[in-house]
Amino acid sequence: MKAIDDLPTLGCEVFSVIGGDPFLRDDLFEVLRHAKRKGMKIGLTTHAYNTGKFLPQIEKVGLDSIMVSIDGYRGRHDRIRDKPGAYEKCLHSIRFYYHIGIPVIGVSVIVMDETVHDIPKIIEDVYTCGGNRLRIQPLLAGNKKRNGPQTVENAFRLVFEARQKGFDIEISEGFGYLGQLESRVRSPGFFCGCGWDTFTIMPNGNIMGCPALNLHNYNEGNIKENNLRQIWFNRFEGARGDIVKDLPPDCKACRHVQICRGGCWLFRAYGQDPCFLPQAEEVAGQIID
Repeated sequence: MKAIDDLPTLGCEVFSVIGGDPFLRDDLFEVLRHAKRKGMKIGLTTHAYNTGKFLPQIEKVGLDSIMVSIDGYRGRHDRIRDKPGAYEKCLHSIRFYYHIGIPVIGVSVIVMDETVHDIPKIIEDVYTCGGNRLRIQPLLAGNKKRNGPQTVENAFRLVFEARQKGFDIEISEGFGYLGQLESRVRSPGFFCGCGWDTFTIMPNGNIMGCPALNLHNYNEGNIKENNLRQIWFNRFEGARGDIVKDLPPDCKACRHVQICRGGCWLFRAYGQDPCFLPQAEEVAGQIID
């Protein structure tokens, strides 16, 4: 392990606080202001249910980006969140973010069998209220339920159609490498930056590559016990090493393996198949002349 004095500075460019609900932190805005003073762009991810309590602080802190989580259209979102009026609060918050001039106002939508066809209506509402970016996510790998093939294909088609109309919407890296469909549903192409250009500090101080991953065996160190520069420059062997050699035989045999590198870290960590390429190829065959 290299000594601290021999290591370069981290040079972090973006500092983002995600949840749960980041507004539960009493020092949230103090932390964001400190990151801003250090020259980093600052962002938040929120379900927007409690935004109304913090409007003055949000306006003053100077956010560069904010991401709102929406699970379905109107009543379905409210039922999934078990909070009546939650969808309208999301839209109200997006209008406020637009009014105060936050440059990037994004929405994250998790694809589910019962909500996938809500995507066009969510897009219309979000852009009408001032949002300017959407990311479509798969069901988190920790869930026992996985998106069905037809649901995934429907999501790919809807994103393709929305992009054709000029909307800034993309399939997230959670869906892995998508072959011929890549440039038609995301920009740039697939790359999982976990442990390469991003890291996450968990609530207990553990350092992870993936912000959605909290399995102990993927812990790279603890900020309370180790210097962050030492962790970044001396760890993350699993992300930066020869991932391909540890992949299942069918993945190794795939002609896309050097680009894909096993797909989404999160799915692999939970022992689930991260490959959505068959669904992508099915849709690509239908939309590519």
